[in-house]
Amino acid sequence: MRKSFLATLIGLNLFLLMNIPLQAAVIEAVSCSQQDVQAAIDLALDGDTVLIPSGTCEWSIPYGSSGSNWKAAVKIVKKSVILKGAGKDRTTIVNRVPYTWQNCAIHVEGEAGKPVRISGLSIGDLSTENASQFIIIDGDCDWRVDRCRFSVSANKYGGYRYIFMPYRYGLIDQCEFVNTLVSFKNSMDGVISWNKPLSLGTAAAVYVEDCTFYYGVEHGQLEDFIDGAGGARVVIRHNTVTNAIFHFHGIEGGSLRGMHSFELYENTVIGDGTVNNYRRGYMRGGTGVIFNNTWSGAWNAGASFYAVHQCVTIQQDPNDHRCDGDKWCHGYPCKDQIGRTSDADGDGRQDLAPLFAWNNSDGGMPVQLEVQTDYCPDCVNYIQEGRDYYNDTVRYDPATGFYTADYRGDDGKMKQWNYKPYVYPHPTRTTGPLADDALNIASPGRGVIWVRGFSRDITWSSSGVTEPVRIELYKGNDLDQVLARSVAVTSGTSTWQIPTDQTVGNDYTIKLTAGAHEGTSGNFSIVTPAAPDVTTDPATSVTQTSTVLRGSVHPMGFQTTYCFEYGLTTAYGTTTPGATLNADTDETAVQVAISALEASTTYHFRLVATNSAGTSPGEDRTFTTTASGGGGGGSGDAAGGGGGGGGCFMSVMWNSYCWRGLLGLAAMGLVWKVRKRPTGSRCRG
Repeated sequence: MRKSFLATLIGLNLFLLMNIPLQAAVIEAVSCSQQDVQAAIDLALDGDTVLIPSGTCEWSIPYGSSGSNWKAAVKIVKKSVILKGAGKDRTTIVNRVPYTWQNCAIHVEGEAGKPVRISGLSIGDLSTENASQFIIIDGDCDWRVDRCRFSVSANKYGGYRYIFMPYRYGLIDQCEFVNTLVSFKNSMDGVISWNKPLSLGTAAAVYVEDCTFYYGVEHGQLEDFIDGAGGARVVIRHNTVTNAIFHFHGIEGGSLRGMHSFELYENTVIGDGTVNNYRRGYMRGGTGVIFNNTWSGAWNAGASFYAVHQCVTIQQDPNDHRCDGDKWCHGYPCKDQIGRTSDADGDGRQDLAPLFAWNNSDGGMPVQLEVQTDYCPDCVNYIQEGRDYYNDTVRYDPATGFYTADYRGDDGKMKQWNYKPYVYPHPTRTTGPLADDALNIASPGRGVIWVRGFSRDITWSSSGVTEPVRIELYKGNDLDQVLARSVAVTSGTSTWQIPTDQTVGNDYTIKLTAGAHEGTSGNFSIVTPAAPDVTTDPATSVTQTSTVLRGSVHPMGFQTTYCFEYGLTTAYGTTTPGATLNADTDETAVQVAISALEASTTYHFRLVATNSAGTSPGEDRTFTTTASGGGGGGSGDAAGGGGGGGGCFMSVMWNSYCWRGLLGLAAMGLVWKVRKRPTGSRCRG
C-alpha cells in the first residue's frame, strides 16, 4: 500500500509539473561579443528574451559558419526570441562581416508561429571596409525591429544595406538610419506575392514608421532610403528623411519580379544642401497610394520623382514572355508596370489598379503627377494619366475614414476605388508577443508644438519596468540636456519648465531610460510665442442647409480668439461667434455648426485666429450643400480648391516661378519638378 501511494504521489507531481506553463526567461549574454550573444540565443527557448549588455564589440564571421547559403555573425534559427540591447546609444556592434549579398551581422531564419523581435542596439561600421548587410530576415515568421540605429561612415554604397526578405510581414519602427537603407523582397523571385490579391490598407505588408533616415555630406551623393522588388508590399509612413529618395524596382532580368504595391504617406523629406538632390524618387512598377508627403529645403529646380518601368529597358527576346498575354514588352500593358496588380479574375491579364496620388507638396506648393517624355517619347503609350495613375481626384469621408475615387476600368466602365489606411501606430507596437514591454511616451506626441516659457508634462506608460526613469532632451541626434535623473517609473509624469531662451527647432525628442529599457518620443517642436498656428479641415455632416466647420488652433503662447469665416466667395462675408483659447493651451481641434444655407450651393470657408502677436487665417476650403431632397453630402477636402477636381493640374505663380508638381515617367515614370516662368507669361494649369 505504501509503495502504491508513493508511486501515485510521484506520478501526480510529474503530471502537475508537465502541465505548469513555463514562464519566459531572460537570458543575459556575458558580453556583446558575437560568441557570447550566440551562446545566449542557443540557450533560449521560445518566448525568451536575450539581453545584450552595454559595450562596443566587433562582429566578424568564422569562415564556413552558419549554414550553406547565409553567412552571419549571429543567427536566430526557427525560434521565437526577443533580442534586446541596452539601448542604441549603449550597445554598439561594429560590423566586420565580409561583404556578399548573402552575408550579414544578424540572420533570422523564421518559422511560422515563432515571432522575432530585435530592439535597442546599434549596428554600423567604423572604417572604410566594405562590410556585409546588417540584418536579413527570411522564412515564415512575424517580426519587429525597433529602436535600433544602423549607420555607415564611408561612401560605400554596395555593401551597406539593411535588408529584409520575409515571406510574411513585419514592422520597423523608431529606428535611425545613417547613410544606409532598407530593402525588401517578399520572396526570392516575387511570384508568391504576385499570385495574391492586392491588399492595400491591411496588415499584409512590411511597415516602416516613425523612423529617421539621413544621408550626409560624408556619403557624398543622393541615395535611396527605401528599396524594393520581388513582389514586396510596403507601407512607408510618418518618417523623417534627409537627402534620400524612394526607390522601387519593376520587372528585371532573370526571374526577379517587380515591386507589388506601396503606400507612401505622411512622410517629411528634407534637402539640407549637403548633397546634390537632383531627384525625389525612382519607382519602376507596381501600384498603391502616395499622399500627404512634404518635401522642403534644398532640392534642385526640376528635381524629379521618376517611376521607370523596367520592361522598356530590358533586352527584347522573342522567347521572353514576361509581358501580359501575347504582348511583348513594348505592348500595353506591360507586366508588373505602374497601375497593374495581380490577376484576381483569372483572365490571364494583370488587373488594372491605378496609382492614386493626392495632397503632396514641396515647399508649401502643391505637386501632381505627370508623364515625362524627354528621353522616352512613347512613354505615354504605356502609362497615362486618367488610366494608370490619377492626380488629386481622391475624396475623403471623415465620418468613415475612407478615401474614394472614380476610375475607368479596362472594360471602359466607371468603377469606384476605396482605400482606408491601416491603423496607426501599428498594433504590433502595443499588443501581442512583440509589443513594447518598456516605456511608451504619451506626451509629447509626434508633431506637437511646445512654446518657450511654459511648463509642459512629459507623460509615459510602462510595463515590466521597475527601475527609476532618466529623462533626456535631444535635438537631432545630440543630447541637449538632462531634464530629470531619477523619477519613479510608476508616477508616469514629469513636468518641465521650458526656458525662455531654449533654442527653437522642430527636431526635438524626449528619451526615457530605465535600466535596460528605453523609450523615445516622435519629433516635436519648440518655438517662441507667435501668431496662432491655424489649420482649416474639411467640413463634415453636409446637408441641404447645414454643415459643421472644422479646424485646429495652436495659441502659440498667447491668449487667442478664433472664428470661422464663410460665404459664396473668398470674400466670405459671414463670421461665426468668436471663442477663446488660453495661452498655455496646446493645439486644439475646434468646430462650429452653421445652418440657414442654400441647397446645391458651393460655399468657401476658413478658420481665423488672433492673438497679441498677430492674426493667422487658415487655408480656404469649400463644401457644397446637397440638392433639395438629396442624400448625404460631401466635403471640399482639398485646400485652396474646395471639393477637389477631375485630375487637372494645379499651378501656382510665386516669385516668378510656376510651381507645378509632376509625377512623370521617364521611360514610364512619374516626376516632381519646378519650372521657371518665362517673363511675361502666366502659369497654365
